[in-house]
Amino acid sequence: MLERVCNMLFIPIKLANNCSFAIDALVGIRDLVVAYPPLLRIHLSKISEKIAECMLDLQKPVRQALISLIKEIISQLSEVLFTYSVFFLFA
Repeated sequence: MLERVCNMLFIPIKLANNCSFAIDALVGIRDLVVAYPPLLRIHLSKISEKIAECMLDLQKPVRQALISLIKEIISQLSEVLFTYSVFFLFA
């Protein structure tokens, strides 16, 4: 179910004609990542691939939504990395 929703959100990112579609897709992906943290670990490569397409977008709101999503991804990944690094400190 979550994978189907995630795939549906990636489709509007490709539609460069209207920036509101890309913004809604990026915000939707961020909301999914916040609501279901395991989704990020499962689909990190796919999410990274799709958001890379938006990095050179000329529309400022699209880039702002992208920055918000990237901040959320980094914060969640840093929590995971910190959790695993603690195990290596005491090994």
